[in-house]
Parts: sequence; C-alpha cells; structure tokens
Amino acid sequence: MLPPVVLLALPASFLFLRGADGVPVPVRLATWAAVAAFSLPAVLLARLRGPLRSWRPVGRVALWGAGSVLGAAVLGALALATGVVDAYEPPSLTSRTLAGSWAGGDPDVLVLHADGTATATGLAQFEDDGTRADPCDGRGSWTFDPGDDAWAQRVTVRVPGCATQEWHVGGNEEHPLLYVHVGDEDAGDLFELTRSNR
Repeated sequence: MLPPVVLLALPASFLFLRGADGVPVPVRLATWAAVAAFSLPAVLLARLRGPLRSWRPVGRVALWGAGSVLGAAVLGALALATGVVDAYEPPSLTSRTLAGSWAGGDPDVLVLHADGTATATGLAQFEDDGTRADPCDGRGSWTFDPGDDAWAQRVTVRVPGCATQEWHVGGNEEHPLLYVHVGDEDAGDLFELTRSNR
C-alpha cells in the first residue's frame, strides 16, 4: 500500500502546477522539490525518536521521499505533454494594447501614449544594488519591440531625468503587467506595473 505522503503528494502536485500562474513550470517543480527536501529532516527526526534510534526507517523515508518528488516531476511533465496543464507564456501585446496608463503604487504611474510619447509621474527608480532612489517625473518617449516570441517582448521608455528602462511583459491576457528587474537579476526581485485607470 502506498504511504500517505505519496497519496497526498499526487493531488497536491497537480493543484500546485495549476495554481502557480505566471511562474515557469521548471521553477514550480524546483520549488516543490525544495519544499520536500527541507521537510525531510523533520520527518527523519520524528522517525528516529524511538529508544533504539534505528536507521532502517531513514532509508524507507528517503526512498519514498525521492520517489514522490520524481513521481511529481514525471506527472508534471506528462501533464504538460498531454495539454492537461498549459505551460506559462506571457501575453502577446502590441503597441496599441500597450498604450494607456500603468501603475505600480502611489503614484508610480507611467502613461504610454498612442503617439509614442510617455509620461512618468513619481515613477520608482532603483540603484544597482536594488535600493530605491528618488522617483522621477517627466515626459519622453517609448518604443515596443515584439521580439521573436512572447518572452522577448520589450518596452523601452526614455524620459529625461529618469533612467532608461527596458520593461518585460508578464501577467496574462486579462491582466498584463510590465516589470523590470531590481538589483541583481539572478535574485528575482521585480518592480511591476499593472493597468490603471489613472
């Protein structure tokens, strides 16, 4: 009979893959595996609390844990291959759909006008180390490069007094967003702008 951890892992893995919209599947799987790996020491300590502290359960727990992670990865790959779960892809935007107001806070507003001009109001700026610098205001221009695919889309904004920023496209068709990396790109810190009525 399968242990409870495996029975719990299968539906939980499916729900995790379905629910993490906007996060690439390899990142989801790696996160799931990391959570499982960090949970293992607690499980091992619980199994070793007996007076004899036998190491026999350790092998079983490690084996089933590794099998569960591998099984989740295989199920995830099969779900992607069969179309049960769609791999995330940013929405494909155009200059027309990008035109409008984008906001990230108060004010943190960037307006991309249809004529190719851009207006920044209190737009956040960041130092190379990721710390916030003084926000900027001004009027300049913007261009859109659709790239070779949805992942390569870039919106370049040039406003005097503001750092030139190359925005990436994320979100989904209903709720697109623009984002820039903050500080070290490998750290994964982002500053995002979403559609706004302002």
